[in-house]
Amino acid sequence: TTHFVSAFSTRHILSTRYCGHPTTAMSDAQNLAGFELWVPPRADRYDDDLPVYEILGSDAQIVQFPLRPERAVTCFSGAMAYMSDGVKMDVKLAGLKKTFGRLAGGGSLFQLTYTNTNPTQDGYISMTPDYPGMIVPVKMSTAGRIVAQRDSFLCSTIVNGIETDISAGFNPGDGAVSFCCNGIDWIVQTIENGDWAFLMAMGTVITKTLAPGE
Repeated sequence: TTHFVSAFSTRHILSTRYCGHPTTAMSDAQNLAGFELWVPPRADRYDDDLPVYEILGSDAQIVQFPLRPERAVTCFSGAMAYMSDGVKMDVKLAGLKKTFGRLAGGGSLFQLTYTNTNPTQDGYISMTPDYPGMIVPVKMSTAGRIVAQRDSFLCSTIVNGIETDISAGFNPGDGAVSFCCNGIDWIVQTIENGDWAFLMAMGTVITKTLAPGE
């Protein structure tokens, strides 16, 4: 059994890949008190009911963004799968401190922003993980600060110029033994601010609300 864990706010996301029979995996997950199958949140919609994003596929997913004029999304190098004419790419380092934090957290050297520069027509762009897996959308205004495995961040939307900040933090484990044995790297990825952020996960995603001190 291999565990992929990311925690945010008072929620705990656990994506588990079982090597055994899938019915056994589900039975084991259901026997863990407080764990629930993760249900994707509903996407925000524009005034004409067009969704801000769409997730396509099952076990090797793509997130596609219909882009109104001047709307933008940001990601790291290698995440973009395809895009329409009129969508332009901007590359930046975003300062030495942010760049170092981004690299330590598993991101790329450069941060890419894709903007629909066509003033009259909608565009589109899609992002996909670099391994088969699920895409987990998170509304950042609700989640607050996310602590995740390195390389968990895929992309995020930009609204009114406010971007999602990606940096690095230390393993929240207590002591050297927990650092070595809890299956999480010593350096973790921190994600905060912005509108929608999209994380990468492998296998089945389940959630657990943590009790005080848990």
